[in-house]
Amino acid sequence: MSRLVSYIDHISAAKLRRLLFFFWFLLNLLQAFFTEIHADEAYYVLYGSHLAWGYYDHPPMVALLVWLSSKLWSFGGCLSVRLMTVLLHTATVFLIYKTTDLENDNKKGLLWFFLTGMSMTMFCVYGFMTTPDVPLLFFTALFFYVYKRYLQSNNSGAQWLYALLIGLSVGCMMLSKYMGVLIVIFTILSNLSLVADKKMWVALLIGIGLFIPHLCWQYANDFPSFSYHLVGRSTGMNFLYFVEYLPNQLLVFNPLVFCLMLYAAWRQRFTHDYFTRSLSWCIIGFIVFFLFSSFRGHVEPHWTVAASVPALLLLTKWYVQSDLTLKNESLLWKLSALMFAILLIARIVLALNVLPERFGLAGKRERYDKMHEVCGDKPVVFAGSFQDPSLYMYFEGGQATVLSELHSRRTQYDILAAEHTMQGQPVCVMAQVHDAKCYEYQSGSFYCYNAKALQAANRIGVEIAEVTTQGDSLYLKVQMSNSYDVDFDFDHEEFPISVFIVGQADGIVLPSKCTVVGPKIIPARRDETYYLACKCAEWDKKNNEIELVVCLRNSWITSQNSKPFKIIG
Repeated sequence: MSRLVSYIDHISAAKLRRLLFFFWFLLNLLQAFFTEIHADEAYYVLYGSHLAWGYYDHPPMVALLVWLSSKLWSFGGCLSVRLMTVLLHTATVFLIYKTTDLENDNKKGLLWFFLTGMSMTMFCVYGFMTTPDVPLLFFTALFFYVYKRYLQSNNSGAQWLYALLIGLSVGCMMLSKYMGVLIVIFTILSNLSLVADKKMWVALLIGIGLFIPHLCWQYANDFPSFSYHLVGRSTGMNFLYFVEYLPNQLLVFNPLVFCLMLYAAWRQRFTHDYFTRSLSWCIIGFIVFFLFSSFRGHVEPHWTVAASVPALLLLTKWYVQSDLTLKNESLLWKLSALMFAILLIARIVLALNVLPERFGLAGKRERYDKMHEVCGDKPVVFAGSFQDPSLYMYFEGGQATVLSELHSRRTQYDILAAEHTMQGQPVCVMAQVHDAKCYEYQSGSFYCYNAKALQAANRIGVEIAEVTTQGDSLYLKVQMSNSYDVDFDFDHEEFPISVFIVGQADGIVLPSKCTVVGPKIIPARRDETYYLACKCAEWDKKNNEIELVVCLRNSWITSQNSKPFKIIG
């Protein structure tokens, strides 16, 4: 350690800066190369292979990132997904560093900047793992870099240029992740004079203009992302979500950075320096906004990661300008070094791929290798979760999809509807159905059924024409639409169809099997009229409104096929 300190004392600040940037870049590159792919990243590979202006879960920037990585690194492996992440994260750190305006000879400030940045947990994770947060962090860093120069400039021409760049960064933030809009909102709240600034209105219009193609995609696909994030993720008040929120944030930023950034942000929330004030408001705003969000559902810990950029800027400024005593400064450096060491050890363990499979960061390939051994070149169909088909296609390169179940969340697979090409074809169904066999591998097992001809029911649309209730009986006239290219058979040899009415009243799910009157077969790309009748004794005991849906079950998976309709129970 003493030799390291002596070496740092004798080299120039410029050389130290180059060494630190190279170390950060190399660490992320090695981490990206050796750390096994995460299920979410495999899911984004699906995005990258179908470039569009939007996706079920996210805006399109992460797909572009994956696509570019695959073009820059065509040798396969994790770098074909992560190379752009490593490059973009290095650019993010460089932009943040340039925004700090650290003096060229300030080696202590430089070391503090790097030590703080390399000890922020999720900020470091997004230096090698590809998610929508990676471009969000980059464009957030660009936003603050340009915004600072906009505030400092007195030249009208330069201000217009900075305003255009602010608009570009705002649009790209929102095309990366929707919460990028919070950076804009909290910045405006920190400096209300921006509301009367015509240049900022132009910047905002540019940002909105860049976002319009994504809005058009949302409209064309019935706003799936907005419905999912604004409604689908709302699970109601659960006190546990509120209790776990702050401990999770301690892990996202690390306890030292989290406490210091809140302290510094609170102290400077009303400073006369509008740039510093914007950093403070964004930090406090993100933490408070998602704290209140925990009252309506679970808050993923990393949703606040965009606050890492203003946190690193504010803490660097705070350290350089603070009047710490020697004792306090020594303690601060020791704690920072400890946080960095802990995270570095964790990263080494991660790269060695020795964690148990349940952590999702190692040991997954064996499972999908075994599946491919069993299925060969047949398409593979899973139920419920997007992780399995994404990982199967990433590791094995085969064709796979997932069929959403009634109570599972929808995904990009529902938009792609890949089972259209599999309908009526031989497939492997990964479920305990019919005479499915159980296959074991070293750390687990799975069931596989070799189907002669798949019959999925997920794309059979059900339109409610008439609804009649009589006591505990419900009668419906419906129109069923077959969007598949093959006939849909209710008496299918392998996957016969049952029809259910499913609802929820006072938290109790009320499934009821229906008697179906109508043709046994819906021809390909045709519609047929059916009459459904069912009974449920619980319905007539309720004197309230019940929301119901029509579901089809193909012997192993139940899909929601109609939009919700309401009756009085």
